Amino acid sequence: PYICMVGNFTSKKDQQSLIMAFPEIAKAFPEYHLVFVGRGEKEQNCKLLVENMGLSDKVHFINDCDGPESIIKGADVCVLLSPDGEGISNVIIEYSALAKPIVATDLGGNEEIIVHGKTGILLKSHTIEEVAAAVIALLNDANHRQEMGNEAKKEIARKFSLIRMIREYEGLYKSMLGK
Repeated sequence: PYICMVGNFTSKKDQQSLIMAFPEIAKAFPEYHLVFVGRGEKEQNCKLLVENMGLSDKVHFINDCDGPESIIKGADVCVLLSPDGEGISNVIIEYSALAKPIVATDLGGNEEIIVHGKTGILLKSHTIEEVAAAVIALLNDANHRQEMGNEAKKEIARKFSLIRMIREYEGLYKSMLGK
């Protein structure tokens, strides 16, 4: 079993906080692994941190993957930590579409996609304690994880469906033509 975070290793993502929280998660759930999917200039720093923390056998890096769907599907919890937030995150949409419970930063467009407590957990900070507590809470309750993932899938379908997009464009065009 594993937890995953998909995102390139740049200053816009905070894989390091998840790595630092992982020993606390592993105390509660020693069978779990941590999988990162992405590439970038901070990847080597993260690998060195993993090595220095003695986690090399439990933390895995996949940097040659352009289609992470199968990895996301296998995860029990999906994480996205963004220290400065971002717009609408494609990976959160992917996590949701694949019915995964999400732990993410409460910044940027994340609150537009994630309903805290219903489709995921939004974090105010990236402290070791807060990240570990959120992941552990989800791992402790398989039924809640499944319900949360199912709700995430419904929410993303409702908010980002092709039908909705077409209707909104039609409304925009009609309002512009009326002026």
